[in-house]
Amino acid sequence: MVKPGRNINKMVRNLFTILVISLVLTGLFHFLQKYELNRQGTIEHNREALIVNALWQQSSRQLNELGVLISSLDGIPDAVSANQNQMIKKALAKHWQSLENAWKIERIAFYHDPNSIMVGWPDSPVDSKLQANINQWLLRVYRTQQPLNKLFCIETCYRYLVYPIIQSNKLSGILLLTLSAQDLLNQFQLNTGKSSAIIATNSESIIPSYQLKLTSFNPGNSGISHALLNSAIKNIISDGKALPMLKVKSPHNTYQLDSYMVNSQSDIRFVSIQGMGNKINQIRLYSSQIFIITLALLIVSYFLFFRPTKKSKPHKNRRKTDRENAESLVLPSGISTDMKSQLEQLRQHNKDINTRLKKEKAALSRERDLVIKILDNIQAIILTLDKDGNISSINLHGEIVTGYHAADIIGRNFIDLYPDNIAFAEEDLNSLSQVADGEKKQLRHEARLRCHDGSELTILWLHSSLNGNQISDSPLLAAGLDITEHKQLEKNLSWLSDHDSLTSLHNRRRFEDELYEARDWIMRHQAHGAIIYIDLDNFKDINDTSSHQTGDIILRKVASTLSDITKDIDAASHAFTARLGGDEFAIILRYFDANAAKVLAQTILDEIYKIRHDHGEICFQLSCSIGICVFPGMEDNHEELLSNAVFAVYQAKFNGSNQFYLFKDDDSQREQINERIIWREKIETAIRKKRFVLYYQPILNIQTRTISHYETLIRMIGDNNEIVSPASFINRAERLGLIGEIDLFVLDSAIEKQSDLLKQGLDITLAINLSGKALDNPDLYKNISSIIEKHGARAENLIFEITETAAVSDIIAAEKIISSIQNLGCRFALDDFGVGFSSFYYLRELPVEYVKIDGSFVKDLYNNADNQVLVKALSEVAIGFNKLTIAEFVDSLQTLNLLQEAKVKYAQGYFIGKPSQKIPVDPPNFHQASQNENTLSHH
Repeated sequence: MVKPGRNINKMVRNLFTILVISLVLTGLFHFLQKYELNRQGTIEHNREALIVNALWQQSSRQLNELGVLISSLDGIPDAVSANQNQMIKKALAKHWQSLENAWKIERIAFYHDPNSIMVGWPDSPVDSKLQANINQWLLRVYRTQQPLNKLFCIETCYRYLVYPIIQSNKLSGILLLTLSAQDLLNQFQLNTGKSSAIIATNSESIIPSYQLKLTSFNPGNSGISHALLNSAIKNIISDGKALPMLKVKSPHNTYQLDSYMVNSQSDIRFVSIQGMGNKINQIRLYSSQIFIITLALLIVSYFLFFRPTKKSKPHKNRRKTDRENAESLVLPSGISTDMKSQLEQLRQHNKDINTRLKKEKAALSRERDLVIKILDNIQAIILTLDKDGNISSINLHGEIVTGYHAADIIGRNFIDLYPDNIAFAEEDLNSLSQVADGEKKQLRHEARLRCHDGSELTILWLHSSLNGNQISDSPLLAAGLDITEHKQLEKNLSWLSDHDSLTSLHNRRRFEDELYEARDWIMRHQAHGAIIYIDLDNFKDINDTSSHQTGDIILRKVASTLSDITKDIDAASHAFTARLGGDEFAIILRYFDANAAKVLAQTILDEIYKIRHDHGEICFQLSCSIGICVFPGMEDNHEELLSNAVFAVYQAKFNGSNQFYLFKDDDSQREQINERIIWREKIETAIRKKRFVLYYQPILNIQTRTISHYETLIRMIGDNNEIVSPASFINRAERLGLIGEIDLFVLDSAIEKQSDLLKQGLDITLAINLSGKALDNPDLYKNISSIIEKHGARAENLIFEITETAAVSDIIAAEKIISSIQNLGCRFALDDFGVGFSSFYYLRELPVEYVKIDGSFVKDLYNNADNQVLVKALSEVAIGFNKLTIAEFVDSLQTLNLLQEAKVKYAQGYFIGKPSQKIPVDPPNFHQASQNENTLSHH
């Protein structure tokens, strides 16, 4: 007989075993669900990394297209080239509304160079930290002349485009665009349905790369709060390394944060945010249901099939056994009823589970369809491969790019996409196997791809394992970007690095390399070589009178002519032709002596002189000046050799147009030419960097002893910030053909000053000096009228001073130009009156209102009786012609009194007031000097 207590203990042990088995099975199910969830998370992470990269690339392309658009807007190219801020502002004002609405542009800025901003629109201050980075970006683009896209964050994130504006193969300015980065977040949510944020390093922290802060946030429908995300991002960096995935818990949900670098910027990370609470709760629910079902089934099975029974009695107790058996027959009937009820409950529970599983399956199908849609629309070829490199799937974009349908390509090996280089393909296939086996984390390579129509593309491939690197024989994800255009661009850039894009000749950089090699080669072989340096005569006048497009056409004609001439030269001479910039060309020749170089130079002069170009009613005939330098000579290096050729060109120009000059080592005029070269560089630099300033000197009405108006005087700021007198550079600028740009600066700056004074309520007249070449400019009237209109100045408050030499070349043309400008309301003064024999002739012929008696007659007037007679005579003549007189160089009260006696109307000089950058209200020393003299006369 078995004791009841022992049976109970055995049953308890069996039930405990059932419980343990249920827990183990449930734990295994829970682990597998969590593993699958993590695996799907890894797949999503890799997919999102591709999406983030694709979004950035798409954004960069759009920004570059926007840079091209803005830099070519109506009025912008000419304004940037001319460095005219007002013209840029006017052009921007015209287009700003449409740009702001269509592209969400926050700010536009134009820079002349990295250190000189022309226009900022809107004109608002820039954060100092941002400005420091902008300066670095500008310097990089200035050096490389390539566009630069950046994402930069302080309190919020913005996208920046730094775009070089290239005109006539020269950098004329730099465009800086600022746009909000919010579009990146919105596009990411549109493609993935996930919320996102951008985080950046905190520059104020002790260890910047470890301290991150939230800068931009798109909460979407994730439910995560700004505060929770802000407190969680510090955990993205662990042990100095960025974690690709991180889980964050809140009282109501669990979130997964996936972080990605943006454009390889380690200080900025893109974060996707996904609520995981529903998925985790579903796993927990399924696990608890599995536990209940497993436990119930095991218990039922135990009672049905494994419940212990009592042993049979001996035959002599037959009646008792039968009674017990009869009682035992009743028990199964009760148990059967309970089992039916339990099984019915289990059936219903199983039905509910199936219903939920169908819903989850539908949700997963929708997610799968979304993933497929994203993969089909992402601008990349997406393949899945098995461990042997056989293709399992391809996205829609891949089909469009390659021309293959999915049915044509699935099942084929990856190396079948290669054109013919089988050895190279098999090497890549071996590397793919290493990725599948977990030996390599990923494989990145470029390869040619043969499309269905036989054409070939260059693809940048990135292969990674879909199951992580720890699992061998893992399927692979292959993402390919079509970089064919990029490669072609690289090829074009390589060509551009050695060639001039306008003429297709070699450029200055390649020329200097060739000159270095040629000189070294000639020294080794004890041979002779020559440089033919060509500079077109008066080419700037062509650009000024027609257009830069006309100038470009002429430059291409010259380049074609030089190529035709040099192609017939003996191959041993290795003729190398280049455009050095602007209107300058050069040819390097080996085995060429001085006589051969002279013959070639004369041929070039003759052929270029034959070039004609009609522009409307104007026909341009070209000529050039040529410098010849034969080497080796006394030069120490190739740089000095080039300098000698430049010197020869200047000497040829000095001798007259359409000539050549052969450099000689003992040239006595070299110092003089070098001085002209130095001054050309100084003046051109001052024009380019705006290193000219205006000073103003008061002119006194002698009768009323009040200031009548001010003369505008120009000064140049030297290399050491010293003030350079106009006597040092005006005549040189005229000889070098640079005076026209200085005239424009003076006109624009002085008229703008008069307008500003008018706006301040100061009715002040300015006298503006025009150079000796100004009246030869047919556009003088147009320039003056447009500048007056641009600044809103008053023409009646402007007096233009011309010298006798300005009008001497064509008195009739000068009279017409002066009259046309007077019709605007302006007046004229004839300067240096009395120093030439033609003074009275000009006084009679030119319609000027003022004459300025030359200072040589006025200085120290009270000590020179002859000059007193002369000044009086000049004054009487001027009065006879109804002109107002102005005396220069007035240095004392005695001189002032003598001028008053001679009926001179106005006086100017240091006694009246010295030139100053600020216009004074009263002359600085006149009243004090008057009082001192009056005091002396009383004593």
